[in-house]
Amino acid sequence: MKSYLVEGRYISAENFTPSHLPVKYYGKIDWKQKVKNYTPRKEFKLFRRIPDSLKNLIKLLDSFTHLDKILSLSQNIGIIAAGKLEMERDEIALKAHENPRQITPSDGFIFTHNGINFLVANYLGIRFYKGLGIDHVCSSGNDIMGIADKLIKDGIIDTALLIAINSMACPSRTGYHKTLGVVSKSGKIMPFDEKRDGTVFADALAVAVITGEKILEKLDTRFCLSIEGYEVICDSYHMFSLDEKGTSFFTLTEALLNKTGAPKESVELVKAHATGTKLNDAAESRAYNKIFGDNIQVTALKPVIGHTVTASGLIESIILMESLKEGILPQTANHEKLGSDCAKIKVLTTEVPYRGGLILSVSAGFGGFFSAILLKGAENGG
Repeated sequence: MKSYLVEGRYISAENFTPSHLPVKYYGKIDWKQKVKNYTPRKEFKLFRRIPDSLKNLIKLLDSFTHLDKILSLSQNIGIIAAGKLEMERDEIALKAHENPRQITPSDGFIFTHNGINFLVANYLGIRFYKGLGIDHVCSSGNDIMGIADKLIKDGIIDTALLIAINSMACPSRTGYHKTLGVVSKSGKIMPFDEKRDGTVFADALAVAVITGEKILEKLDTRFCLSIEGYEVICDSYHMFSLDEKGTSFFTLTEALLNKTGAPKESVELVKAHATGTKLNDAAESRAYNKIFGDNIQVTALKPVIGHTVTASGLIESIILMESLKEGILPQTANHEKLGSDCAKIKVLTTEVPYRGGLILSVSAGFGGFFSAILLKGAENGG
């Protein structure tokens, strides 16, 4: 049995602007503006009491083409959330400090994974479901996909709704990023480039639906992504850093290829984590060169959407699905010359045709969380 990513929607920052935050640049989303003229298509009593970022979540759910039919065909539904609502938490904390009586029970509950799952289930009319929530920071998006794949293959659920939210335009979180010294001063993410100087963090929201073969056969959908394998490792080498040799990325990728039995030659593209920091990109390049050789095609998507932390893996998979549907492998923006500290890899700077091979999508997070998914474009679930 296989599972398939059949549909996804996301909201990402449109640009990385100078900010009032501790970091010079940040990809901030005006959540309120995004729902200014929006009314939920279903009567929803909770809508007025939730933050604007989560109103955008409801708006995305309303935009799906196949969701209602998928849910009607599913007996066991999973809702899996990964959320970083740091800005909203800070606002509630300040409000509580001024006057604790202003705080309602939902103010505290809605920011939890339980709260996000409840919100989605309540809006969609799902009474009973399997609910999960994780916080693996930057590897979360890949991990919720991998968990969904496992639950579907084990017959525990038929369909999974995945939610990934990153809302961190606040002093507490961006101040921590600045102290770590990983933020770009130029305002550009330049993956694997000689001039790269760090990453740019950004808000984002992504929702996706993963289902199994039996339901997919009943859907009028031309293209989807099959999940061919998933692997996760945790490395206690360092809380915020990684082995410059790329040992973590190497160990993760080798484990996934061995687990699935996929020959390394079957991997057509590596969608790298590629944050634009000196250490991360050099380490990744060494791992991929060691496994696949000099000519492995590598792309990075963060220059366009920013480093969206909790949402990054899921958004990047949705972007891959959109690109493969058009028969292309996406290019890497802001790359001119391979860094002298990077091992030789073939960074895609133009779109190239997709030949139907496997896509290795890699994510990594602070605390030593590393995860990878093997994806493949599939026509009509084939």
